[in-house]
Order: sequence, then structure tokens, then C-alpha cells
Amino acid sequence: MNRNAFRVPTTQPGSRMPQYSPQQLPTTPGADVSARLSDSAGQIIAQGADQQARQLEMLGRGMQQAAKAGYDLYHDYQATKAKEAWLTYKQEATTKRAELGRMQGKDAIDPEKGITAQMAAWRAERRQALMKDLGGPAASMFDTAAKDIDSSMDAWAIDKVNTERLNYENKTSEAHISLLQDEAMTLAANPALFGQKMDALEGELKAIAGRSGLDETWVKAKFQDIQQKTLTQTISDSIAGEQLGKANAMIKAYAPMLGGAAEGLRARAAAKGRELQARARAEAERAEADANKRALDSFLTDTAGMSSEEQLATAKSRFGDNQKMYVAALDAVAFRDGAAKNIKNKEQEIRLNAQADKIAEIATLPPQESLTKFNEFSASMPVEDRKKAYEMYDNAVKATGPDARGTDYPGAKEEVLSRMATGEEFNVWTEYGGLLSPRTLKELSDKHVRDALPGIKNDFKLRAMEFLGEEKNKDLAETALGGKSINALFAVYYDSLSQEDRRNPVAMREKTDRFFTSTLLDSGRWHMRDKSVPMGLQPRYLEKKPGWFPKKGQPEYDAITTWLKGEGIKPEGAAGKYTDEQRAQAYKIMLEAQR
Repeated sequence: MNRNAFRVPTTQPGSRMPQYSPQQLPTTPGADVSARLSDSAGQIIAQGADQQARQLEMLGRGMQQAAKAGYDLYHDYQATKAKEAWLTYKQEATTKRAELGRMQGKDAIDPEKGITAQMAAWRAERRQALMKDLGGPAASMFDTAAKDIDSSMDAWAIDKVNTERLNYENKTSEAHISLLQDEAMTLAANPALFGQKMDALEGELKAIAGRSGLDETWVKAKFQDIQQKTLTQTISDSIAGEQLGKANAMIKAYAPMLGGAAEGLRARAAAKGRELQARARAEAERAEADANKRALDSFLTDTAGMSSEEQLATAKSRFGDNQKMYVAALDAVAFRDGAAKNIKNKEQEIRLNAQADKIAEIATLPPQESLTKFNEFSASMPVEDRKKAYEMYDNAVKATGPDARGTDYPGAKEEVLSRMATGEEFNVWTEYGGLLSPRTLKELSDKHVRDALPGIKNDFKLRAMEFLGEEKNKDLAETALGGKSINALFAVYYDSLSQEDRRNPVAMREKTDRFFTSTLLDSGRWHMRDKSVPMGLQPRYLEKKPGWFPKKGQPEYDAITTWLKGEGIKPEGAAGKYTDEQRAQAYKIMLEAQR
């Protein structure tokens, strides 16, 4: 602020009071006394006049001092009013400057509504409002002091507008650069069109540099950076969008512009290619699995209620040329039948448990009365429950005292003989152990084994002939099985059977099938013409060598894969394959389920 604007002037306006200057009248030389008296009188008169004049002068000075004091009071009042107006104007100017400082971009530089226009309008309005109540001197002093504020605000406004204009123009160029980048990305497959967009983009960078005082080096560095990022993003998007042909073509065309990023993009494109191949394989396998599942579902629906022979024939006719599907069909049938059997057994268990107390009560009666009473009681049961019921009764009798079973269960012996007459092979001990006396049980079991043994030997002979038909197996027969002749092999086979197996034709026939394959699996070789063997053909091998599982080429290998996929287990190996640990664990579970 100009402090002189409010200083009181050193001279007052208007005229001063006149000051009297007395005149000295000299005496006339040679004059007489009267003349001198006359002069004295004149001097007296003159002195009186001088005194009167001095008094008038003093009065004039007093009046002048009074006038000066009044003027000073008036001037101080005007100066105070001017200061008050100036302070108000200064405070309002500060507020207005803060308000205008929030304006940015296009709004700030608008010639009609921007900072400059609003400041001019505000200044004219506020000056007029503040000066209307000021007197002439105060208005003059306020106007002089306010010019300093106006000058400061003008300097600020010029700098603010220039800054906002630069920012606005640069941001406009940056927005245009962004649009050009987007357009260039869509045209990157065409180098000519891409180059046009890049040229326009470089022009915008030069405009920014010119406004901001940047040199050509900045333009070049910025342009190369934007160009590389634009191409990198475009190619990355093509890779992510699985447009590998387009991506590889752009990498080749723009390699010099990509610099070090080119190698990384090539690696990403190659990785995406491998991913797509793996996905295609997985999709194909999934489609195959879905088709196989539909085929199996249809097979299970069509074979529901069929006999085992009919189910096998249907499976052979539908899947005979697809070993994997054939094995899966048999497994599915076994699982379905096993589930149905489990349900049936559970229902039987519930029925028998409901009769347990009654059976235990009958077992406490005298032996003959107890047996008669039980026969009457069991006659009302479903036929399939009677064997289990007799086992419960037999156990209850043994727990309460001497054996009450002096005779065979009515009809049990006849049923065994009837089944044997049809050529059916079954385990007499396990199925009728609770219905026959020990003597009858041994008699019938021995007879059943004697009747079945010729057929079992014949099957063994056929199997051995097939086995020895392969030259490579002859040495193996001697080293691993103990002989080359069929009789010698049968002797080894029979010695390998347990006592329980020897009285069970079903187990003997099953062990016949397993005898050769188990031995060869143990030796790690297999030369049979027919490599199709039942699932779980050697469960003992897994017990001896944990972690073993059938290798690729054996039917069980594909069956394991089918089981893993059916259980929804995800492969943990490379390239989406199941690991050896997964296959070994699956094989173990499948063997346990089969047992």
C-alpha cells in the first residue's frame, strides 16, 4: 500500500491572513522642536498604529491556527473513511481471488466468463459501491491506495490465466493423444494406417513441447515410449483374445519399434499356444467322456432287469471294439448290481433284527422243541431271509448250551443236490454252513468239488496251452512256475490254493484265471496273446509292492483313467495327465471295492 495516499498536506488551501509591516518615518533634519515634537507625536501615533497592527496580526494568526486545526480534523476524518473502504476492498479482493483461483481449464480462460472478465466486473462494482459514500478527498485517497491492490490482482490473474491456458491446451492435446492411441490400436494390423495415427500423435507431442518449452529430445523419447506401449498393449490384447496369428504377425512387423518387449511377447504367444492346445485336448477328452457317459447311461437303462449273461452279451455287442468302454460297462453293471444287492441286504438286516429277540427266545427251549418251534417260525419268513435267520438261531443255540441241531434244515440238502445237478458252481460251506449238519456239509462239499474238478482242470489245460504257446513263456514257466508240462503247472497251481479255496469250485476257477497272469505280473512280463484280463487280476501284487498299478497298454490302465474321471478327480501331472501316485491310489481303491 502507498502510505503517502493518506498523509495530511503541509499547506492549507485558500489565502492567509495579511501581516502588517510598519514603516519607519525618519525625522526631517534641521527641524525645530515643534517639528521634532510633531515627529514624536507622529512616532507615538505610529507606535500606536503598529501596536494595533501587531494585535491584528496576532488575531489573524490565531484565526489561521484555528482554521488549520479544523482542516486537520476534516482531513483525518476523510483519511479514516478512505482507510475503512480500502480495508474492505482488500478483504473482498482476497476472497474474490480465492474464489477465482478455483476456476480451471476452459472456464478460467473464457474471455466472457473467465477470471479476467469476472475480476473486471467485480472491481467496477465494488469500487463504485465503496466510493459512493466517500467525500472528494477520501475518494481520491481510496482510489490511489486501491490501485496497488488492483495491480497485485492483475499480476496474479495474468499468471493464473496463462497457467490454465497452458494446462487446458496441453490436456486437450493429451486427450487427443489418447484417442489417437485407441485408434492406432484398432489399426495396428495395418502398418500404413497405424503410421498415420502415430504421425498425428507425434504432432500433438510437438505442440505440447512448444507450449511448455521442451526440446526435440523430449518429443522423441515420449513418442517412442507411447508407440512401444501402444504396440505392446495391442499385441497383448490379441494374445489374451487368443488371436495368435494376428499377434505373431504384429510382433514380426513391429519388432524394431518394440525393442526389448518383442522377446517377452513372443514367449507369451508361445505359452498361449500351448495353453490352447492343452485346452483343445481337454475339451476333446471331456466331449469323449460325456459321450461315453451317455452311452453307459443308455446301456444301464437298456440292461436293467437283464440276466448277467444278457448284460454281458449286450456289452459285447455295443462296446466289443472299444476295450475301455467294454471294461467301463462291466464295472458300471457290477457297481449297479452291487448297490442293489447292498440295499437288499440292508432291508433283510432290518427285518431280521426285528425278529432277533424272538429267535433268541426260541433258542432257549429244549433242543427238539426249539428246533420244531424255529422251523414253524421261519416258515412265515421270506425265503431269502430263512438262511440268515437259521444262522442267527444256530449262533443263539450255541451261546445258550449244547448243539440243538441234530438234523439238517428241512429242504437244505435237497436244494444243494438240485443246484449241483444243474452244473452250477458255488461254495457249499458259505451258503449252507448254517443249514446242514457238519457231516452232511462235508459230504456235499466234497462231492461238489469232485464233480467240478474235471471242468476246472480242462479250463486250466486250455489256459496253459495258450500260455506255453508263446515261446518266450516256456522259460518263464520253468523258472517262475516250476515246470514246462501242463501237469507240472497244475500241481504248482493246486499247491498254491488254500484249504478254503480247495473246497470252493468258484474260487478254484477264479484262481485258474489268475495263476498265469499273476505270475507274469510279478515277473514284469506278459506274453499272452489275449491281454484282456479281468479287473483286479492280482490284488496280492499291490500288497507286496505298494504303489504299483497296471501300466499303459493293459485294460486296467484305461479303466483306472475312466474311474478317476468319473469321480471328478483333477489330473495333477504335467500336460493335464494323472500322476503315478493318483493311478496307484485309484487302483488300490478299485481293488478294495471289488473285494
